[in-house]
Amino acid sequence: RLGKLSSAPAASHDVSGEAALAAAVHERSFKGELIVFSFNFCAIPEAINAALMLRQAGFAHFMPLSDGRATCEAMRQQLARADAEAHASTPCYFASAPNSLGGWASWGGGAGCVSAEQVSPARPCAVEQLWYVRYAVAARLLRQAPRDQRPAPHCSSALFMPRTQRCTHSSCLDQR
Repeated sequence: RLGKLSSAPAASHDVSGEAALAAAVHERSFKGELIVFSFNFCAIPEAINAALMLRQAGFAHFMPLSDGRATCEAMRQQLARADAEAHASTPCYFASAPNSLGGWASWGGGAGCVSAEQVSPARPCAVEQLWYVRYAVAARLLRQAPRDQRPAPHCSSALFMPRTQRCTHSSCLDQR
């Protein structure tokens, strides 16, 4: 087992409620640090790579955040095939509440759209829904942190930038 994290069983967790998010932070953080990365169904390979690379580097205090339970389960199934030990200790999180706002019905893939459950390629889940979930969870995480442990505003903005805005590799540039 890496680090000194809780030995809670790995599973998929909805962190829409404050108590659920606080429990996730308690289970996954280490010395006040928590690495959060987000992914949708199309980015499952990148999420698995991130989890495995973080574990290899000795970090286990990360929180994979997806657009829904089905996407989490799809990632965990693929992770089980790649690395059974990592699968046993890598939970996945999602926040159903921000993704279920009524406004997504007129813009995007619809309220509650989960990329792993997508039934109509004509109306895919909007990646902005995932971004909104990530920003909403990040804001709630910052609110939970004691004031003296919150990052300076200029430091935190780079952490929440979409992956394609940080990446300069040609494969990332093609996705913009």
